[in-house]
Amino acid sequence: ARGGARQPNTMVYQGGEDGHGRRIFVGNVNYEVNEDELRDHFGKYGDISMLSAKEGFAFIEYTDPNAATDAIRGMHNFEMKGRGLRVELATQKTEDRGPPMRRDRRDADRDGGNFGRGDGGNFGERGRGPPRQSER
Repeated sequence: ARGGARQPNTMVYQGGEDGHGRRIFVGNVNYEVNEDELRDHFGKYGDISMLSAKEGFAFIEYTDPNAATDAIRGMHNFEMKGRGLRVELATQKTEDRGPPMRRDRRDADRDGGNFGRGDGGNFGERGRGPPRQSER
């Protein structure tokens, strides 16, 4: 930006991008597991270009697609702090999960706990589940 300080180049999860077979989804992660522990275990399979860990899951991108495949084979069902990891190639479905927007309680209070969805808190979508009374 003109006249402003340049922002440092940080690794931020962008979501929705095609990982070209290099990005994996790690689920069922114990909340006590931190990024360094994930990096130690998953780094054995190759160079990690991006790691984004949230409570319960993480996305890891390798520089080489073969490393991602090896990590899936080696780490799926691996037990970390009492939980068996679920490791799979990241897909659009898994990438839609995260990372969640960081909101605090004040934001929820301002918009009535609706988190700005504008849908009255309805988590479902039309066409899913049994028909509503008005649709019968």
